[in-house]
Amino acid sequence: MVKGCYINMELDFNKVGTVDENLIFQITSSMIPSINKKQTIYHYTSINGIKNILDKKKLWFTNIDYMNDKHEVIEGLKQFEKAGKKLYGDGYDKHCKKIISKLKKQKNKVFVCCFSLDRDELSMWNYYTKDINNQGYNIGFDYKNLIISLLKNNKELHSCSLSFGNVDYCLSEKTYAHQAYDMVTESLKAIFASLACWLKGEKRSQAEMPESDVPYVKYFGEEPCFRRAPSFDTVYFMKKPCFSKENEFRIVIQATDEALEEFKNANKYKFRESNGILIPYIELEFSIADIIGITFSPTTKSDLSMRSMEDYCCYNGINAKELKEGIKKSKIPVRF
Repeated sequence: MVKGCYINMELDFNKVGTVDENLIFQITSSMIPSINKKQTIYHYTSINGIKNILDKKKLWFTNIDYMNDKHEVIEGLKQFEKAGKKLYGDGYDKHCKKIISKLKKQKNKVFVCCFSLDRDELSMWNYYTKDINNQGYNIGFDYKNLIISLLKNNKELHSCSLSFGNVDYCLSEKTYAHQAYDMVTESLKAIFASLACWLKGEKRSQAEMPESDVPYVKYFGEEPCFRRAPSFDTVYFMKKPCFSKENEFRIVIQATDEALEEFKNANKYKFRESNGILIPYIELEFSIADIIGITFSPTTKSDLSMRSMEDYCCYNGINAKELKEGIKKSKIPVRF
């Protein structure tokens, strides 16, 4: 594993961020930096989706090449190229294109689970109310507890890289890509300053990675610690401005070949059918205690919906009355 990987331009995607199984149970919620004022994230899904999640206590992480947004990764790569040319000028082509080439090759082993920071967003309901009954749901999670739960319940993650945070919709020039390049530049400056002092015989502490307020966190298993700083992995967290209504939070897993084999042997690496194609995904276990609320779409009309969900929660070991955000129906006043 590479400590301080954000300044290592020759990134090894099979090692950076790897989870150390010997330290995994030391992780606590206080170790994870806060990136949102509210810690709840919402996973929108269909009636079949919520049934499977509550039944199995598992979430699906879909291969990033098969997401609804056809420009997944492409937008991030464009932003890195744009930022690289702006910051490095003529020096961009030789150095930065090598990094972007590695990112392109890596994406076939990248899996994503998507959430929203909004509990009751009409555009999100429109995505998930397409079945015959026009009904959808979302499940609220405490994102810190969910991250810890995923790490502790899925040993196959120990050889993966895990990161999470808010999606950047590239609404300003200061994208994650610009911030990543800026941090690399500042870190290299600090390192060379330390080296210069050393050459002069002066004492100076080892340069530390600059702090950042970017709402993106990567887990480093060797320490273990969570660092809130942009890196080249943020290519997986950038989307076009037209998707900004989603207000998305996502968890991203970069798997090694060995990890995929482990997932397969544990029956967690699978394919599902959708729109006539087979979509690869990994299925990860979480703790039922991570759920803090459930919301119905505005198109859910049955008077029995609330009782039905309460009964189903009870069936799956969830006390609906103890859910922090409860079980509620959308307040959006649509007729259908």
